[in-house]
Amino acid sequence: MLHLRNLFICLFLFAGSALFAQEPATLTCTDDIRTVAAQVGKEVVFCGTPSAIKAVTKPEGNRIYMDFGGAYPDNTFSVTISGKVSGDEHEKLKERFEGKELMVKGTVALYKEKPQIDVKRMEDIQVK
Repeated sequence: MLHLRNLFICLFLFAGSALFAQEPATLTCTDDIRTVAAQVGKEVVFCGTPSAIKAVTKPEGNRIYMDFGGAYPDNTFSVTISGKVSGDEHEKLKERFEGKELMVKGTVALYKEKPQIDVKRMEDIQVK
């Protein structure tokens, strides 16, 4: 009986460790620069290559601004990442994302009448 119990505990621990060791889920595109504006209020996975990326470092907080479909203020869509989300990666993100096709998961909101996603977790943005 003790042997069976130990076997059960080992299997439980093995299954649990395998669950937590998995790679982050790969995102699948649902929208691009042509369709994202119609998705305000909805969660999407936007795919596109930034036209411009600006990393802002200020005492009140760091922020990454990524413009798609032109550079601000003539952009069609934007993605922002706060310093609280990017953490120590803040300084490296511009180089990491510049010129690359990205997949960004988030809820589309309007900012100054333009659609935008504010990234909530770094896992929600991936290089395609």
